Amino acid sequence: MPKIRYNNMNDVSTDHSVGEFRQWRKERRGKKKDLSFRVPNVPPDIEYLHANRRDATITWIGHSTFFIQYEGLNLVTDPVWAKRMGLDPRLGEPGIAIGDMPPVDVVLISHSHYDHLHLASIRKLYREETSPPDCVQKWSAKAFPTALS
Repeated sequence: MPKIRYNNMNDVSTDHSVGEFRQWRKERRGKKKDLSFRVPNVPPDIEYLHANRRDATITWIGHSTFFIQYEGLNLVTDPVWAKRMGLDPRLGEPGIAIGDMPPVDVVLISHSHYDHLHLASIRKLYREETSPPDCVQKWSAKAFPTALS
């Protein structure tokens, strides 16, 4: 079976030499990122979120992390409360500090990249009655040691 290679649909060439790749990386490293931008933040009503089991709410925590309340369930997507993602610092504080979070019923993980799944954040959200996600077994033993014993 022939090897199938990805091709951009808009005719942008992806055929580059190793030297061209190194040149691109060198130029990219030389560019300074503007870290002065601040994401607008409206402080949430933490007491309301803790008491709420009726209204639908969505609170942006940052990047791909959202806290969603719907029909009595508290759901978190892609839990990352880290101060850095890889080498890059967060551009703003999380929408809700992890210590202020209401109890979470469901954690939705889109995929296991570092910027969508943060082990320390999972541990802080963990409660005894939490079951480890079946799809991330290698993380389960680290994040949920008592649930697996």
